[in-house]
Amino acid sequence: MSQSELVLQSELLGHTGDVRAIASYRSQDGSMMLLTGSRDQTARLWIETEQNTFDSYVIDSSGNGFVNAVAFFEDIDGQLYALLGGQDALINAYSIVMNSKRQAKIASSPRFTLVGHADNISTIATYENQYIVSGSWDATVKVWKDWQCVQTFTKHTLAVWSVLPIDAERFLSASADKSVYLWAIDRPDQPINSYMGATQPVRGLAQLSPTQFASAGNDTEIRMYALDSSDAKPSRTLSGHTSFVYSLATRSSDTLISSGEDHTLRVWHNATLAQVLTLPAISVWCTCVMPNGDVACGSSDGQVRIFTTDLQRTDAERIAAFESQVRSQVLADSEFDANTPRGEHSLLKQSGSQEGATCVVQDGSRNEVYRWTSHKKQWKPIGIITESAGSTQKKMHDGKAYDYVFDVDVEDGAPPLKLPYNANENPYEAAQRFLQAYELPASYLDQVVQFLQKNTQSMNLAAPTASDPYTGSSGYHVGSAQGTTASNAADQQRNLAMDPFTGSGGISSGAQRNLQVIPYAEYLAFPQANLQAARDKIQQLAGDDAQLSEVDAGQLDSLIDALQNNKQANVDVISRLLSVWPIDKRFPLLDLLRIAACKPSSTPFSTFATSALVGADWDALESQSDRKAAQTNAMLALRTLSNGFQAPNGTHSLNEMALEVRIDFRLT
Repeated sequence: MSQSELVLQSELLGHTGDVRAIASYRSQDGSMMLLTGSRDQTARLWIETEQNTFDSYVIDSSGNGFVNAVAFFEDIDGQLYALLGGQDALINAYSIVMNSKRQAKIASSPRFTLVGHADNISTIATYENQYIVSGSWDATVKVWKDWQCVQTFTKHTLAVWSVLPIDAERFLSASADKSVYLWAIDRPDQPINSYMGATQPVRGLAQLSPTQFASAGNDTEIRMYALDSSDAKPSRTLSGHTSFVYSLATRSSDTLISSGEDHTLRVWHNATLAQVLTLPAISVWCTCVMPNGDVACGSSDGQVRIFTTDLQRTDAERIAAFESQVRSQVLADSEFDANTPRGEHSLLKQSGSQEGATCVVQDGSRNEVYRWTSHKKQWKPIGIITESAGSTQKKMHDGKAYDYVFDVDVEDGAPPLKLPYNANENPYEAAQRFLQAYELPASYLDQVVQFLQKNTQSMNLAAPTASDPYTGSSGYHVGSAQGTTASNAADQQRNLAMDPFTGSGGISSGAQRNLQVIPYAEYLAFPQANLQAARDKIQQLAGDDAQLSEVDAGQLDSLIDALQNNKQANVDVISRLLSVWPIDKRFPLLDLLRIAACKPSSTPFSTFATSALVGADWDALESQSDRKAAQTNAMLALRTLSNGFQAPNGTHSLNEMALEVRIDFRLT
């Protein structure tokens, strides 16, 4: 075994869903720490023990949606925080205190909550103790200092998938609009530089040196750029991945790590593919290089794996078990193109053409896949392709066999999503799995179930009595259009074009039936929220220019108590504060108004609507200084109106007001 070869060191178990985000940190005593975010709606802190194992701590189990972005941040006072972002459009900062026994005490609730994004948080990064930078499906990048947003960058036109601080004054951003920009923090209007070349959405960034960086994305290529070059084209392009590349990390100035949708973690040395590590999971969502040089990654099987070149910290039995998992995984035949060598076992007597090359060996009724490793100069088994023999044969999707794999159209011109289903399973469970995988609104649940029942021979099972995990969230959704709520359908269609489905190797069902999920023809409600978080934000924003008297505070507490207990609520205090508070501090007030709009209330809905429209202050949309805050306020006001269709007499009030109120929409 070569000293430079990465081998498995640890497998960290605990998450029950895809691990979508990962970050690393070295504690003051030198122990390694990892922070992970998952689709199981939790984040976990992992701390290395003296026995080279890792203790796990659950940080956030509030169930507010997928945790899609994480980062460590140490402030100027030396306080360490875990930053979490996801579907609720918030960035929550949890304080971490370590003791001498390598044990952590983590705050039960966020010390700070950063509010401002209007959609799913897809990326968070930090630069020393100076600033936090975040990107979102709302197509914006935000820079935060002292827990306040100091700049918003709006040039991207689609979701921002990755951000990368370069120094105290500059950072990079990458987007589903195929662009990469270099920004100066004090110049939000125009980027310093633009880097083109990607033909599909850009998902990952990594700095190679003070003057070079790399990007990668859905077109499978890794591109290297000179940071300050006037030429927007890449200086080099690295090819090897066979599907989307999700994440990049730098191990040294000449060593790059990449991971993607092709089961692999790849090591590039001096711009040459040096090693391919195959994992027993189709999506290797995220990777990072730890301070000690180890490489960690998170994947679609819910596991976090750590690889090292230090053989003294490895275990032969653990490595053997891991290789057995890889060898026994089921692969889709569509993952291998026509150029992949196929034949008898004699193929294995020939050397591979390069590191990571694959071949398919026929072994009776099954085909075994092998990958060439140049470190050992041998072929290693990485999975099995099962043969299909007719339309009644099981269909493969995401490494699993199903009776049906349907195409689902969600947007004109966009690739169809894959809906896998077995005839003997509960259609509600299959529908929920599909909605979760692609982050579709829960309001589609019944429509998907009806489609399955109509187009298969499945039993018409009753809906499960357990609470629906997609609508049972208590998250503080400030203007977010989320996959776990009945949110704005148009936003969801836009987002789906950016978020690639995890089953890229799926095979279409022999029965070509398409499920059309747009247009959406029902009133949408936005009832979910974390009331206490909204109350805390109001208290945090209160000051000389936003007065909050003791009487006001008491009435707010009474309002929140009424909303929590489904009692008659009076929103007079919200209406009054909306008329006097500054535009950039009104959003938590409008958010409470939005929640109250679909609850029992002693206030006529016409008052809700008037307060929402006055609070939004449409004229501020024309002001450069208040424009972004006004956009957020406008969104919340419109959601308040939408919630009115759920309120008693709300529809009648809105129909009457339609003759008096007209809202002009402008493309901005």
